[in-house]
Amino acid sequence: MREISTISNVNELLSGSENFKVLKIREIINLFPSRKFLLIGDSGEKDPEVYSQILSNFPENIVGIWIRDVTGETKDNQRYKELFPGESTKLLRIFKNITELPNL
Repeated sequence: MREISTISNVNELLSGSENFKVLKIREIINLFPSRKFLLIGDSGEKDPEVYSQILSNFPENIVGIWIRDVTGETKDNQRYKELFPGESTKLLRIFKNITELPNL
């Protein structure tokens, strides 16, 4: 998602700040407004929070949110209930192993 041309850019990439991720994903979706996106991340950082914001801004563009569980949280955890309430929970899939996912 980021250009890696300087040491500071590499450090920024590795830090993965929440605001940076939101801005970059928004840029990508705005570049391709008629496309559909599947957001894939993990529970260790802020990916669920980032993807919740993106879903709120672009509900028609998001077809799924897949989160690899590294924190021991299930879909019934309060974190996910707050981030993906109501119908949005249907887009959320929590997995531990890639073999749990469907072939695309």
